[in-house]
Amino acid sequence: MESDKNQTIHQWLHWIITEVSADREYQYRAFVEHFSALMGQIYGGGSVSESGSYLIPGMKSDLEARIEWRLSSRVNYMGSNRLTLTCRLYDRRRGSAVESGETCFELATGMRIR
Repeated sequence: MESDKNQTIHQWLHWIITEVSADREYQYRAFVEHFSALMGQIYGGGSVSESGSYLIPGMKSDLEARIEWRLSSRVNYMGSNRLTLTCRLYDRRRGSAVESGETCFELATGMRIR
């Protein structure tokens, strides 16, 4: 998985969308939809639970991205919070993982921390 020290959550998710979507005309729309939904799940569910999962089905490809998210503490908007995102790209036709990776971000800034 792509890893740049100065990477943001936006860039990380955009890279995933481009990997699982073969339809270039769909990629930006998919990015906006999935970024909004994932962050909504993290902020909404993160106030009750410290972890969850999210699925991004590929468009015109046999790939899908399975994202597991984990917070260092529940969302309370006080201080920093580490968000760990683990992504596994699966080939639906073969039924196996093709690639996986884990990245940590600071939730308040969206910047990668490791």
